[in-house]
Amino acid sequence: MTHLGCDRISEPWLSYYIDGCRQELHTDVPRGPWAFVYSLTRWDERRFIGGETLLLGPEVLDYWNGFDADRPLEADKLLVRVPALFNQLTVFDARIPHGVARVEGTHDPAQSRVVVHGWFLTPAPSIRGALRPAETAPEIARIRADWRGLLASPVTGAGGRAAGTGAVTGLAVWRLRVAAEGAVTAVRLVADTLVSTVADSRRPESLLDDMRHRLQRAEFPGSSGETVITLPLSTKET
Repeated sequence: MTHLGCDRISEPWLSYYIDGCRQELHTDVPRGPWAFVYSLTRWDERRFIGGETLLLGPEVLDYWNGFDADRPLEADKLLVRVPALFNQLTVFDARIPHGVARVEGTHDPAQSRVVVHGWFLTPAPSIRGALRPAETAPEIARIRADWRGLLASPVTGAGGRAAGTGAVTGLAVWRLRVAAEGAVTAVRLVADTLVSTVADSRRPESLLDDMRHRLQRAEFPGSSGETVITLPLSTKET
């Protein structure tokens, strides 16, 4: 959970899919920033077809921005199929339309597609090491103010229109290593789901570059040793 910048998960659901069961494409907004599927399916010994987790592919999610009139697209380019391998944990952006392919061939729940699924909830900082959370709070508040400022900065969108807040949506999870004297010695982008809403594929990358430079200059209080801070920054922050 720390790796994804969340401090808890939803109450897990146990589901099984027998012959005729499927899940239509849908999104899990606003349940949480990440969805998960943990498979208990004996996939290599299955007696059914179907049952893969389906994710709408990037070719569809950004269809016109990368459209090529000379290149046909087959189903495997439009949908990503993730087999429910035994003991496999699949985590994905809950905003992506997803579902489950129709299962055919078994009426026995013990021989069906069996999964535990749910959502990672509530992005929150994780502080491990010498500094106490209260000691990091003022600098984290300043970092978040910088983040909000970057999100509101003007950007030229489709058709030359100026756009600020709302030009990017998603979550970025950063990991900072803070030395005993309070300086940040390392900054790592652990995970992110940032996408542009103005057909500008460079916007999220530019935003992350700017934020990385600001995080490198952060200054925390001195302490008795190193501290590791995992800091999620969401475009929903106000």
